[in-house]
Amino acid sequence: MAKMPKEVIDALANPQNLKTLATVSPSGVPNIVVIGTLGTLDEETIVFADLRIKKTKENLLKKGNFTVNVVGADLRSYQIKGEYKDYQASGPLADQFNEMVYKMLPIQINGVVLGQVEEVYSACLQDAGKKLA
Repeated sequence: MAKMPKEVIDALANPQNLKTLATVSPSGVPNIVVIGTLGTLDEETIVFADLRIKKTKENLLKKGNFTVNVVGADLRSYQIKGEYKDYQASGPLADQFNEMVYKMLPIQINGVVLGQVEEVYSACLQDAGKKLA
């Protein structure tokens, strides 16, 4: 388990930043999606809403690992590697995300995915690949 540095947490918290999540199927087929709701629950936990992520969810349940990339307007970029931790279809966290998403887009979420942060890297040109956590 690793703790994300403040600058990575701040990058994930910025709604203007592009956030993608990559998974791989059991047969090795890569899958990447844009996840606008992706953020942090704490410095060791990634969280995002399930808004029609069928393949991604299947890959997470079967393989467990994922990679997040976040890119800011300043072109600062970070890569977070993690492991699937939990899926909550109901409860306080799911309710909170459902309310947040519904304000932006009038649809109901299917649930909330939580992932444990394992490693964090810079993906910036000046220090690409530098391990941050």
